[in-house]
Parts: sequence; C-alpha cells; structure tokens
Amino acid sequence: MFAPRFGLDKPANFEGHWHLYVAASLEDLGRQAGRPSGEVDVLLSAARAKLLALRAPRVRPARDEKVLTSWNALMIRGMAIAARALGQDELGESAGRALDFIRGTLWRDGRLLATSMAGRAHLNAYLDDYVYLVDAVLELQQLRFAGDELEFARQLLEAVLEHFPDREAGGFFFTSADHEALIHRSKVFGDDATPSGNGIAARVLLRMGHLLGEPRYLTAAERTLRAAWPALGEHPQAHVALLDALEELLHPPEIVILRGAAPAIEGWRRELARPFAPRRLVLAILADAPDLPRALADKAPRAGRSAMSAAAAPAPHRWTPWRRCSPSCVRTACRHERDSGQQLDVAADGGGVDGERALGGEAQQVMRPSGLGSGAREALAAEWLHPDHRTDHVAVHVRVAHRQRAEHVPGNALEAAVNPRVSPKPVLRIASSTCASSPLR
Repeated sequence: MFAPRFGLDKPANFEGHWHLYVAASLEDLGRQAGRPSGEVDVLLSAARAKLLALRAPRVRPARDEKVLTSWNALMIRGMAIAARALGQDELGESAGRALDFIRGTLWRDGRLLATSMAGRAHLNAYLDDYVYLVDAVLELQQLRFAGDELEFARQLLEAVLEHFPDREAGGFFFTSADHEALIHRSKVFGDDATPSGNGIAARVLLRMGHLLGEPRYLTAAERTLRAAWPALGEHPQAHVALLDALEELLHPPEIVILRGAAPAIEGWRRELARPFAPRRLVLAILADAPDLPRALADKAPRAGRSAMSAAAAPAPHRWTPWRRCSPSCVRTACRHERDSGQQLDVAADGGGVDGERALGGEAQQVMRPSGLGSGAREALAAEWLHPDHRTDHVAVHVRVAHRQRAEHVPGNALEAAVNPRVSPKPVLRIASSTCASSPLR
C-alpha cells in the first residue's frame, strides 16, 4: 500500500531513483484494497514512522541559525497583516515576540544591529533593516496599539534621517555614514528579491509623517521620490516599492483613529480589518493611553461631542453605509435617522461632503474638504460604515493630508472654515451631537 501511495510502483523519476510524491489518494487505495480510507491512513502513518526512524541516523543538513533584522521585519509585517485578515491572534502574538527580541537584542544606544547568532549581535544595520522594521511596527500597531512601539518606530526613522540620507541629491544610501569605508557607497532604488529600501523608506516616512504630523518626514519622502524619478520613468516595473510610495504621495492614505474603552474599540478595529484596504491605517487607542505623541493625544474623546454610539455586540453586524442626509444640507453636523430609529450624526471639522459613490454594490460616502485656503487642498475617500447595534461611546477620527494644489469641490458640499496654517491636518469626526437638518430619506 505504501508503494502505490508514493509512486514506488512506477518507473524511477530521478536519476534512476525514486523521489517520493503522493501518487494516489487514500480513497483510491481504500477501494483497491477493500478497506476504509481511515484504516489506510493508519497503515501509511505507521509506514512513515518506520521510514523516519531509518533516516534519523543520517547527518542532518546544516541550518543557518542567524537572526537577520530585515528578514524578521518582513516576517513581522506579514504575520501582523495575516493576523488581522484571518482573525488569528496567535500570529500577532508571534510577531510581537519577534519585535520584542529585536528591541531587546538588536537595538543598542539608539542604533540598530543587522544580525544576531548564538547570543552575539553585531554589524551596523543597513537601510533595509531600519525601514522594514518601521513598516512592520506600523502594521503591528493596527493589530494592537502600543505607544512604546510607535515611539520605537519614530526613533528608527530619526536614525535613518541622521545616518543614511544623501543630503545633496535626495534618497538614502544603503549603508550608514559611520559604516566601514567601502569602495562605493551604494544608493539602490530598484527592487530585488526584497523591496527597495528607498521605496519602503518613502512610504513609511509618508505614513509616519501624516500620523505624527511631522513635515520633515513628508519632505524626506518627496525628495526620495524626486531622486528616483529618472529610474521610475525608465523602468517602472523594476521599482514597485517606489511606485507604491508615489501613489501614497499623490493620494494620501486613510488614517482612522479609534479612541474609547477596550471592548468597544476592539470591536470596531476587527470590523474595519475585514475589508481589504491596504491604504487604510486603523489605530485603536484606549481613551486613557499614556505618553501618546501630541498628534494622537489630541484625538481624545470629548464629552458630548466626539463620542459615537457604535456597536461591538457579539451578534454579527449588518453594515450600512453613511449617506448624505439631504441634497441641500450645508451644515457641519447633520442628523441621520436609521431604520432602527437610532440617530447618528456626522460632524465635520475642516471637511465637506460631496456625493456618493458605489462600492461593492452599496453607496459609499465620499468626503472631500472644500473652501480651503490657497495653495492647499485635502482629499479623503473613506468608507463610513457603522453596525446596527448600540455600544459604548467610541471616538472615531479620520485624518486627511494636504495636497499641493488648490481645488474647490463644486456641487452640494458641507462647508467648513479651514485654515491650513493653523490646522495642517484637519480631522473629520463622527460625533453624537444633533442638528435640525433634514433626515435621511
């Protein structure tokens, strides 16, 4: 039974010998032998155990035991994304342990080391090590927010800006300024087996710049893309990481900040993680979280205004899109009446409503600010969805980034006075205040 299962009853398939492979299913073997497939599986398991015992005395192939910072960062990022998409918390826990190891072993005196083996960490880290790790930390924050980890990501970027930049032409060198002397200090824009360090650097600088309100990061990202532009124009297919960053420069990502009690914001975080939205950054931060960056600390819940009756009930949610309450509404807070009779409101601080668009067969609100000062505009295309069941109050903030040219959004819009010089990153808030505008029809 073992021979037909693994192809040993067929001609040799590798240089006169057999390379084992599954040649027949358990069901086919059971029918041929007149036995149930479960019994066939037991017999084959016993045969595999005997074969393993015969192979055990052989010298095993050597395994590379090094822990590489960059490769671990790629794995942390992938596991964090998989944990959100699949709802498997153990993947996130594994990613968190890997990050803790890097912080405890490979981060020393404000600098990162590239490798660790048998308790010895050494070698100055390269650009890829730093920016891959920032990317991994940002993905992990969307799974479970930790202020100290976000601060770690900020410190990594500060080290990149200090030790790696090409201050004349823009972009970043692969090695740090205090690296050992080399014949040539390379600056790589193209992707290889792993993404371009400059491409990932530009993208995480953009995301952290918007998230923390840090213009230096945004400037460094733009200079990187300008430096890479000739290569992008000639061979775009070889610079995918930079193209991703360019897209986010032209169309800034959605950043959703959830503030409130743990059960409520965790329910929202899980629901927002369901759709595939790679350009959305969702951070669920406890209302009493300490030591937050100023740009996040000022997104705290505000009594009577910035709380939203949302849902994190154990029952499955039926999601419903936000809609414009009335074609003629121009207020900054508009009451929406739902089928259940529940009233929810949208308050716009520095933003407007301009039409609806279809997404997945349902109407999706498209919010754009209008009436901005000269030389700046903002763009936001966010899915405003809420479940049917009422829960604890949750503050939901969406930050949008300024664009580089002025544009007035025509048509029916929710007008608001925005001064970009005073508020460089206006915030659209879903709130529970009421107004006397027309209800949703």
